[in-house]
Amino acid sequence: MSVSNSLGRSVTDLAHSDWVLLLIPLVFFGTYLLCFLVVGAQSVALISAALCASLLVVDGLFVRPPTRR
Repeated sequence: MSVSNSLGRSVTDLAHSDWVLLLIPLVFFGTYLLCFLVVGAQSVALISAALCASLLVVDGLFVRPPTRR
């Protein structure tokens, strides 16, 4: 017997998606640490600033695109 939530998805599907969402920050911080060890703190700071700026641009263009008036 399968247990479903209000959206009709099984509980095991939800648990799997939670693990996948947990992997995203782990992969990000693991890559960040590897870059820090390989290229040094100053380069990682520059890479982080560029990443933050690009995420803001992507958020503005694709996630919440400007609306026409």
